[in-house]
Amino acid sequence: MLLPALALPARKVDVRVLPDLRLIPGGESIGVKLNTLGVLVVGYHLIHAENGEKSPGELAGVQVGDVITKKLIK
Repeated sequence: MLLPALALPARKVDVRVLPDLRLIPGGESIGVKLNTLGVLVVGYHLIHAENGEKSPGELAGVQVGDVITKKLIK
């Protein structure tokens, strides 16, 4: 099947829409001032998933000491 306006092939696919995910930096304030140009990664937090506890940051390759300066869109 071709789409008439673009002459592109069309096919049916199953789509699963995921909820919007927001990251809120947090933690305990200890009274230390750091001057960075972004968010300094100081540790990981585990979340409860269907197949056990996971750390999304660690799984994504974020390391302690990294400075996050902008959002990457893939």
